[in-house]
Amino acid sequence: MANDVQPTTPANSGEIDLGKLLQLFRKGCNRIFRGILHIFRYLKKNAYTLGALIVVGVVIGFLLNLIVDKKLKTEVIVKPNFESKDYLYDVVEEIQANILTKDTLFFSALGIDVNGMRGFEISIEPIENIERDQEKVKEDNKYLEILQNYKDNDFVLEVIRSEILKKTVLTHRITFSHKNPLKG
Repeated sequence: MANDVQPTTPANSGEIDLGKLLQLFRKGCNRIFRGILHIFRYLKKNAYTLGALIVVGVVIGFLLNLIVDKKLKTEVIVKPNFESKDYLYDVVEEIQANILTKDTLFFSALGIDVNGMRGFEISIEPIENIERDQEKVKEDNKYLEILQNYKDNDFVLEVIRSEILKKTVLTHRITFSHKNPLKG
């Protein structure tokens, strides 16, 4: 009976022991299921607290929807023609002033009910590109100083005018804020 010695496989033989592999798989599955069990136990232990927090959150959200008016915003980007920028700003300011004073004559001529204008606002602002660096500004100033020497020429006056127009803001954003999504 001493001759019934089973051969042992060396550890580095490259063979995979399926028994050990299945044990590792079982341990991994047990850890995952224990983690899930711990989560369920935590939820069961704190169910009343979590339920109360959910109810409070729903009530607060509902009350905020009742109290706070939803404002919708529509933005339009416009590019006025050569010298109509001031006119554009004047028109927007006049419309906003008419909205604030509830000018019935102005809005009835347009076919708009003044009572439906509650919460409507209009504003305008330039869209500026601030990415210009200091060297570019200095170079432009030198160029304009050189052109200043030739100010009697009509061609130079046109160049100066076009350079000044390049420096002004070309695009503007008109923002309409309103509460009624249907009438807008």
